[in-house]
Amino acid sequence: MISGPWRATSSETNEAGGGRVVDSEGMSRPITSTLLITGAALTVVGGIIGLAGAAVTTIGAVTAARRRIEQMDTPPSELARRQWRRARTAVTAGTGAWRNGDLSTVP
Repeated sequence: MISGPWRATSSETNEAGGGRVVDSEGMSRPITSTLLITGAALTVVGGIIGLAGAAVTTIGAVTAARRRIEQMDTPPSELARRQWRRARTAVTAGTGAWRNGDLSTVP
């Protein structure tokens, strides 16, 4: 378990470009800054590539949706209006039948 304050000693360096870290108990552990910097750089590059991929995917999806909408005979707003009217009519009919107790249409 790693605990306690850490302090780097600048007098000791290793071949990988790192130094040694000494904990409060006097234990010395090697630290390789080159590996840390390389790992961080690769993480940043991977994030940028991921964002670029997401942007390209979004642009492709939006373009495909626009083309699909342009090919439709009836615009989506008109289809939504029609469906809303049908739903309102069905609700009104159902409410009227329920209030009046009209069971003649029920099998």
